[in-house]
Amino acid sequence: MGNYPAIVGITEQVRRHKMKASYNTAQLVVQLNAFGGNWNATHVDDLLDGRVKPTSDEVIFMQRYLLNKFYDYNNT
Repeated sequence: MGNYPAIVGITEQVRRHKMKASYNTAQLVVQLNAFGGNWNATHVDDLLDGRVKPTSDEVIFMQRYLLNKFYDYNNT
């Protein structure tokens, strides 16, 4: 994987994105999967509620997802 910038509190950033976009968990899962993932609502809830820690691959995926959303935000 590429060298992506560290995003402090990656799951917290995804949680904030979910709230600001007014997504429920199912809508967030659709967005994550459309970006190229294979997520399910239970796992996303577990991650965002701190019941499980993200794997290194999940961290990279969430970084890429958030960077993409930031790019979209700045181009609209």
